[in-house]
Amino acid sequence: MADSYDLIAIGAGPAGESAAELASFFGHRSAIVEKDRPGGTVTTTGGAPTKTLREAALYVSGFVEGDVYGLRMRAPPEIATDIIRNRTWQVCDLLQKVTADNIAKNNVDYIRGTARLGPDGGVIVSGEGEADRKLRAKAVLIAVGSRPFRPPHISFDIPGVCDTDTILFRGRVPKNIIIVGAGSVGVEFATICHALGAQVTIVHRGARLLNSVDAEISGRMENLFREWSVRVLFGAMIDTVSPKQDGLEVRLSTGETLFPDTLLFAAGRVSNTEGLGLDAAGVNVDGRGRIVVNSYFETSVPGIYAAGDVLRPTLASVAMEQGRVAICRAFGIPFEGVVDPVPCPPSTACLRFPAPA
Repeated sequence: MADSYDLIAIGAGPAGESAAELASFFGHRSAIVEKDRPGGTVTTTGGAPTKTLREAALYVSGFVEGDVYGLRMRAPPEIATDIIRNRTWQVCDLLQKVTADNIAKNNVDYIRGTARLGPDGGVIVSGEGEADRKLRAKAVLIAVGSRPFRPPHISFDIPGVCDTDTILFRGRVPKNIIIVGAGSVGVEFATICHALGAQVTIVHRGARLLNSVDAEISGRMENLFREWSVRVLFGAMIDTVSPKQDGLEVRLSTGETLFPDTLLFAAGRVSNTEGLGLDAAGVNVDGRGRIVVNSYFETSVPGIYAAGDVLRPTLASVAMEQGRVAICRAFGIPFEGVVDPVPCPPSTACLRFPAPA
């Protein structure tokens, strides 16, 4: 009985945490299986950490006060880097502790290990140096999140080539950086690097910044980058990257060659669905490896649900609500509302969920 639950959530990010806590609130024995740290991307490499990085960069660089007083008292880069890095990790540690405490306070078991689905509907947990542990549950929620997309023709073993996870470990402030991607993440890093005094170039295959927001806001951001001398190259992609002395040689699809010291890829994310045993369990995925669900966030296998970035990249708040909807469906809890009103394919389940009769 110790390994039998009403709900097992695979992943301790926003979707998994909110779902497990809601199920526990309604009296269902719940557990979360997590191979890393609690909180998911929000508390490790994105979300709160990048917001902390941004705010620390603004204040340490004097960028905020400069707009008011017309004078910037900039900290030396070697000092600024250590201050910003330490502050970012402090916030990460704090949020991870708060998340772990919240899970425990809500009577949800926290199981450390790597989970995969068994062919008989169970969940198998592998821990380092430990025998596999088999868990059973009435409902399983897959909420393992996503990771930054890495173009297969680019080597990330080259010093200075980073994605949005590894840029936090760069160790120094870039002097000249190319950022690939002009979505919200790419634009956010562009503002951070500019505040720290870096020469910034954005390479984007699209025709405008921030495709997901209003065109007026996008245009205002483009004008602001122009005022800041942040160069934006539309309709361009990275062809090749190679080491060049202390920096990089980057050839673009337009034929131009640039020589930054840092190259950051911030264009898209990939669902972490490998190694979950989805095929063996009969869970369907689409051509991009994302789990296919119905309007109740249930997969092709009854009793197995999915939420968050395993469906498509989304906001933490949306992922949390998707997890809650799945739990309401699994345990017959009345619910009515709209999850993520942005139009999207039916397979991603951004649909109205009527309350059970």
